[in-house]
Amino acid sequence: MKILHPSPGEGEKVGQAEWEGGHILPAAALGNLSGTVALSISDGPAQAGVLTGNVTFTLPAVPAGQTEHITLILTNGDEGIAITVAGALWIGGEAPDLDDSDEAVNVITLRGIAGQWFADGGTAE
Repeated sequence: MKILHPSPGEGEKVGQAEWEGGHILPAAALGNLSGTVALSISDGPAQAGVLTGNVTFTLPAVPAGQTEHITLILTNGDEGIAITVAGALWIGGEAPDLDDSDEAVNVITLRGIAGQWFADGGTAE
């Protein structure tokens, strides 16, 4: 799986940087997931997996002065699966109601800055 972001024209500026072509992010296939799962920045900014049981994601440290981004694309492999992201502050103050039905696809976006992770998410419909 790959995620394609729209891009400006060749040679146009994005902030202070000049765009040098398309921006395609490979989605790391995490496979079947359950229990406690340690996320890794080295797996890339887009990570996809199939939830086969309740899962608690733990987050890597974000070094001072750096920012990180991880997008999780999670497909339920069964009904009634609970998803927890340990240590993240949720936009709006609480985790969203994610769809726990079989084959539902939930997307969670994580942004780390100054040692703290922020999360937002929802169900793809």
